[in-house]
Amino acid sequence: HTDMVKVGVSGINSLCSFPQHPHLFLMAFLNGSIGVFDVSQRKVVFMSEPGHSGTVFDCCFQPGSPDILATGSHDGYLKLWNISTGETERELSTHPTHFAEEKEVIYAVSFSSEAEGKIGAVTRIGALHIWMLASGKEVLSQQLTANRQPAYRCDWRKMSGSDPRMIAVGAGGDASGGYAYIVDSSTGQVEKQA
Repeated sequence: HTDMVKVGVSGINSLCSFPQHPHLFLMAFLNGSIGVFDVSQRKVVFMSEPGHSGTVFDCCFQPGSPDILATGSHDGYLKLWNISTGETERELSTHPTHFAEEKEVIYAVSFSSEAEGKIGAVTRIGALHIWMLASGKEVLSQQLTANRQPAYRCDWRKMSGSDPRMIAVGAGGDASGGYAYIVDSSTGQVEKQA
């Protein structure tokens, strides 16, 4: 038996559960808005106006701060939201760089450990961007893939005993297949490529 509930006027492109409240799901919509769905009540308990000017491709919560979440979008912005207020706290941009003439579409976002205090994003042209959470300063902007192949996922290595500076990136899409990169977020050095 499949249960279906209408939750908005735009398609859902990404969703994730709240760390402290497993009955709540954050939804990221094609129209650039976000919402919160309460499974136990079977209803939407929060819906924002579009905070992005394009599709939200990814969303994630900040470890240790379940009220703070990040969204990455087609508009080239990574936004930090405060769920308690429903407001955007900071906008980080993939501003034009030496390898991109305009803002890049963000496909994935990921928070580092609390100790590192960073957030990363990967883009349609295979670039990795890293910002400091406290200041919003971009500390790394690096093209990873050959021929500007897209990077689709990124995730920090948060396992006990692992180096907290390392971020994994999944990319590819050409005839030769996909690629995985392990990148030092402090130096930009690719430690491993597979």
